[in-house]
Amino acid sequence: MSHPTASQPSPVREWQISSARLTLLQTPGRPVALKWEDLFDEEPPNRNAQGPVITEFGPFETVQLVVQTRPGRADLVLTPGPAGAAMEIPTLGRFPGSTELFNKRIVEWAEKFPPVLRLAFGAQLFMPASSVEEANSLLEEIIGIPGLKLEHVRDFLLQTNVPRESTAEAGGRINRLTKLLAQQLRTFDITNSGVQLGAVAMAAGMELDISTSEERVQDMPAQLVRPLLEELLNTAADLAAAGPNL
Repeated sequence: MSHPTASQPSPVREWQISSARLTLLQTPGRPVALKWEDLFDEEPPNRNAQGPVITEFGPFETVQLVVQTRPGRADLVLTPGPAGAAMEIPTLGRFPGSTELFNKRIVEWAEKFPPVLRLAFGAQLFMPASSVEEANSLLEEIIGIPGLKLEHVRDFLLQTNVPRESTAEAGGRINRLTKLLAQQLRTFDITNSGVQLGAVAMAAGMELDISTSEERVQDMPAQLVRPLLEELLNTAADLAAAGPNL
């Protein structure tokens, strides 16, 4: 039985994405030598330090990139810019199309990354719905289990990890963690006086966390970082298109 590929549309609607994250994991407690300057060859527009946690952030095209490091871990997080006057749900756009540049850059940055033990790519996806009933109906179609009825459900959550053998690393494994849920999203706007909260909207949500195996005990060979990154990104797009493949 064939499954939709990353180039095919979602069987229901196209996903919107509210954030994307690349995580570099090292031996616990080991300092992570990765800074905004390593990626862009310039000082970060903004920088905050709270103990060992360093957060650097600034514009990335029309959105915002956050580079956060702490002992044993570095995160590169893509988030929307401030909401407009319409107080819309913050979104980067359609997935996977809206993250193509981010994906391209993190693959190019692979040669600048410090030694890593594991890699992980995460994404927060949603499909707007007018009600919890519509959100549940969308989830029924996405999950695709015959006979699944969620019309009377109010707090639905399905979390699965269906690992697959890696195509980039012989003997390796890719964890494919997905979480499907009906969720409430709140609009917000950032003003001079702070964050202004807006209306609550319903959505069908999918949270993706695609990662390399936790069984690795030594640093990943440098030549594997780029192909494994590409595999994680492609896997995320495939899961968004085809669902969790239960």
